[in-house]
Amino acid sequence: MRTLGANDALQVAEVFGTDPDLLAMVPQPVHAVLLLYPLSDASEALRASQADELRAAQGAPADASGDDGEFVPKDSGLYWMKQIISNACGTIGLVHAVANVPEAFSPVPGSFFASFLAETAALTPMQRALALEDNDKIEEEHQALAAEAGSDAAHAVNDNLHFVAMVCKNGRLYELDGRKVGYVITF
Repeated sequence: MRTLGANDALQVAEVFGTDPDLLAMVPQPVHAVLLLYPLSDASEALRASQADELRAAQGAPADASGDDGEFVPKDSGLYWMKQIISNACGTIGLVHAVANVPEAFSPVPGSFFASFLAETAALTPMQRALALEDNDKIEEEHQALAAEAGSDAAHAVNDNLHFVAMVCKNGRLYELDGRKVGYVITF
């Protein structure tokens, strides 16, 4: 996150559970949470069942079908993008967190985050995804960190895991998942 331009005020903490004692260990305030969960038949069924509802709620044209992300959701002040790159959900979750809570995560001027967010602010969710796919800087950083960590994204243990960003903005909690047809207002 630092090499991509997250400012020094950004803190990352692991949440070990949801009981009060474990939540008390999480530094406050919390502006975003990256949630990693296993994909399952139930999670995929929920994603499919939400699709039409999300399209309608976020202003998709009546004839919009599929999962292409070409429509721009109703203006909520959110930055949301599609995921078209395999195993990029963690990176997209970071982009969603940094982009949607700029007062907390203000990117360093000239950094990847600052440049990418400025260049893609007016684009559709799919255009943002294509811009990320074409971005050499993010690819270089991803490869360098994967090599440093000895990570193998193709390893079988990673096959059915997915990251989403949960972001607090304007008094609401949003689920930002690039695999869905839009963002989800959860609270």
